[in-house]
Amino acid sequence: MRQLAIISGKGGCGKTTLTAAFSSLSENAALADCDVDASDLPLILKPQVINRENCPGLELASIDPNLCTGCSICREVCRFGAVLENFTINPYGCEGCAVCTVACPENAVSLVPRVSGQAVSSITRFADGSCKTGYRRGGKWKTCEYG
Repeated sequence: MRQLAIISGKGGCGKTTLTAAFSSLSENAALADCDVDASDLPLILKPQVINRENCPGLELASIDPNLCTGCSICREVCRFGAVLENFTINPYGCEGCAVCTVACPENAVSLVPRVSGQAVSSITRFADGSCKTGYRRGGKWKTCEYG
C-alpha cells in the first residue's frame, strides 16, 4: 500500500484541495483529514454520515461548591489560570493536570470526563472508513481504521 501525507504549517495553501484531487484519481483510497481545528475535507467530498459518537478528551477539573471553603489554594497552584475568582473552572483553560485536586485541603476538586469532539463514520464517492479520536497525556492525536 502506498501512503501519502500532505502537511504544512501554513493555513490556506491548498492542502485540502490537493488531497481531494488526489482522492479522485485513486481507485481505492482511505482518507483522513486530521486537522485538529477545522477538518474541511468533508466540505469537498460531501460524505454520507453513517454514525457519530462523542470522543472523550482530557478530564476537566470540577469544584464542589458545597465542599469549597474559598481558600484559593487551587487558584494559586493552577499554572493555566483555569480556576476563576468565583471558584468555577474555565473549561478552555483547564488541561486536566489534577494539581488542584491534590492541593485542595477540603477535597472539593475532582476531575470529571469531558467530550473533546466527535468521531464521524461516513461513506464518500471515493472511500469509506471510520476515524476515532484518541489522546495521550502529552496531547491529542488521531488514529484511523479503514475497512
